Amino acid sequence: MNRNHRFLLVVTVVVVLLGAASALTWNSQAASVPEAPVPGGPGFYTQNALAFRPYNQYDEWAYQYLDLYNPSATSVQHAAPLLVPHGATVTQFVAYFYDTSTYNLNASLFRCRLDDTHQCDVMAEAVSLGTPGYSYWTDNTISYPVIDNQSYMYAAEIELPGGAGSSLRLVAVRVDYEFSAKLPLVTKNH
Repeated sequence: MNRNHRFLLVVTVVVVLLGAASALTWNSQAASVPEAPVPGGPGFYTQNALAFRPYNQYDEWAYQYLDLYNPSATSVQHAAPLLVPHGATVTQFVAYFYDTSTYNLNASLFRCRLDDTHQCDVMAEAVSLGTPGYSYWTDNTISYPVIDNQSYMYAAEIELPGGAGSSLRLVAVRVDYEFSAKLPLVTKNH
């Protein structure tokens, strides 16, 4: 086989392999198209279920995959910190959950004073309402929407009723926010 024939054979094999690889890549991308995300923002802070802990150290909790559920017969409340930027305005609270039960998961966004008065204000609430399977619930009527990290700490609280077991699980909560003022552009040497 002369040099030209070998070159053509190599080029043909490379073209065929590249075509097959691009077809496989296209098919895998088309097969894994995610569902449309929940609209909101433009800023987001998401806290997954792994960060939530019960208020009472003796309360039970368990995970299925990365979802939190209550394995006990009594209702349990859990909380997790939220780190939203100072000065941001909260526009929406979203609770993601799995629900195939007759019970409801209650989620709330709240702020508590840092001056040790233990005064907390509910900012938003979301309830699962028996939506089957993986779903979410939103609340965009936000009380005290401007984040003040100098005077308050922020957290999410969920209540998982007893008896639902793994048929009612928390996946995550999300806080959407925006800034009311645009920041100036700062560049090098200006």
